[in-house]
Amino acid sequence: MNSTTIVAELETYLGDPRLDAAAQFRLRAQAEATAALAIEYARYHRPGEDLDTLRQNAAALRRRVQATNERVVQRWRNQIQAGGHSRDALIRFCADIIGPSWRAGQLHTTATGLDDFVDGLLELPDQPVETRPREREMIQYEAAPAPVVLELAQRLTLAPDDVFYDLGSGLGSVVILSHLLTGAVCKGVEFEPAYCQAATAMAARLRLADVAFINADARDLAYDDGRIFFMFTPFKGQIMRDVLCALRERANHGLITVASFGYCTLDVAAASWLRPRGAAPPHPFRLAVFDGV
Repeated sequence: MNSTTIVAELETYLGDPRLDAAAQFRLRAQAEATAALAIEYARYHRPGEDLDTLRQNAAALRRRVQATNERVVQRWRNQIQAGGHSRDALIRFCADIIGPSWRAGQLHTTATGLDDFVDGLLELPDQPVETRPREREMIQYEAAPAPVVLELAQRLTLAPDDVFYDLGSGLGSVVILSHLLTGAVCKGVEFEPAYCQAATAMAARLRLADVAFINADARDLAYDDGRIFFMFTPFKGQIMRDVLCALRERANHGLITVASFGYCTLDVAAASWLRPRGAAPPHPFRLAVFDGV
């Protein structure tokens, strides 16, 4: 690869009118990755190559991508803060970002651009320094892919008084996005205080009244008001067994739904009191939904 090849690729992106389309987050992510490659390439002096043009095009492309993304997320942010966003419109926009090839039940293994939109919308902060030692069976924080949350919102049927819980909610993106897509009261349970504080601040910036974060060990709550429970492999082993026992106790007092993503799905699927929706076999990269019986 040389500067001429990279410049040509930058010019292709700069000339592509799709780059400014609101839903084209994946294309803009690809364009920004090319710009970053160009800037890195230009750090090294290469006699005979036109690095000035490369630098200028890369900077122009990066400015255009960032300005477009910010314009799009700010429009949605303003609607949400004013309490006037349409849940159906937001679901359609998220689906447009992913594109027509996406189908419910498929494996979530590739980048779609939706995470870029959600991270920008929520103004997701850098991961805070943990202040509380994790137990051995507690899994380090990783954000659930936004397409998983979209699929979950589309597959659930929520009544006005249903309450959604994300167990091991981290920085809160699942909780906040689930509320924005469904309108349900959504709560996160998170062991790490710094994560709870960051998530609460995000919800406050968006002026969301029906979102809450509980700084607690998931084993210590009764979940009396919960009907939908989601987990993205927050823990394993005995902790997972204890939490599933708590959810089973909750199921003895009313119908609940448990959804999972990641390797914890194999543990959830093994619970005899849960019945899977659909015939697809459990897979770590497929959203799984179970109903208590």
